[in-house]
Amino acid sequence: MYIGGVNGIAGQGVFLWIEGRQGEFARRVMEESGLEVVGLGVVDGDAGRIGGELFAGAAVVDDLRSGVTGGDGSVVVLGTMRVGGGMGGGGYADDVELIGLARESGKRIVSLCAVPGSLRGAELMERGGRFGDGLVGLMSRGSAFGEAMEEIGGLGVAKCVSVLMLSAGEQGGLGGRVLDAMDVVHRVLGVADSVDAGVVTSTVGGGGGVRAAAAERLDRLTGDMHASLRYAGLMGATIHASDRAGAWSREVVVVGETGSVRITDEGVERVSADGERMYVRAAGAGEEDGEMDAAVGAMSRGMRRALEGVTGTARPTDGVAVVLMAEAALLSARTGQAESPEMIRRIAGVG
Repeated sequence: MYIGGVNGIAGQGVFLWIEGRQGEFARRVMEESGLEVVGLGVVDGDAGRIGGELFAGAAVVDDLRSGVTGGDGSVVVLGTMRVGGGMGGGGYADDVELIGLARESGKRIVSLCAVPGSLRGAELMERGGRFGDGLVGLMSRGSAFGEAMEEIGGLGVAKCVSVLMLSAGEQGGLGGRVLDAMDVVHRVLGVADSVDAGVVTSTVGGGGGVRAAAAERLDRLTGDMHASLRYAGLMGATIHASDRAGAWSREVVVVGETGSVRITDEGVERVSADGERMYVRAAGAGEEDGEMDAAVGAMSRGMRRALEGVTGTARPTDGVAVVLMAEAALLSARTGQAESPEMIRRIAGVG
């Protein structure tokens, strides 16, 4: 367990909002982060039982807005954007409203799910600080990613990027995995010229079955996404993201003129075009203790870094650009054709 203090929040506690199925995972993340849950809200679960068994002493709150604006906690941790009703349409909270309420109340939002889940939310978070203060556990915030980017720089021109971001449902939802993937691709190749994507949210029957329509917002997205991103000069990237995989697994492979670099939660490996292993960096102690522990480690380390203001070796995330690329993927999934992030930027009028 992490036992160091968190600057500015030590002893002030956390308000935690989760789905019932996330209870044990959230408990482990909070424990490893060294944060105390003083307020708890649960969607689709027995809040009293979960609080008594996993978060002893936490006050049970049944309204997300009340949890954000009231209570003793100075930090709001969101495991989900689902609500029981009364805030947001269709049983989901609105990210822009939540971010605004938290700031008015002098609190900070960190999230295991896709927050921000919209372009306006991304703009609001960018104006108030770093995008990484919202969604934690981004691969780019890992201890090895800065070194991985140096190795990628040694490949010459990066031609192809392949990204795999898999998780179980309780580990934060598909939207978070999509933002994580888009962040990595953006860091290597920049904003895509076009994105062609599909989303499978549910299936009925065999042989492909009947698919439900893709969600219109990242923070409401569940299932599987496959995406192909195209760039000038024939460079490209592919993404497969899922919250239905049953276990946490992340892998990025970048192929350049002189070889490839592979990045996982277990470390970094660079291989030359003729097969020579030129660089290997294993993850630090405690970073490879199993599938679930990898997710707990990524989330808890990301939370500590965000709350302590530690950026690591990676440059700050361009939250608006990352969300633009994700929004293009969502639009493509609905229209069935490739969509342009730049066109979405112009239509939305974002900076």
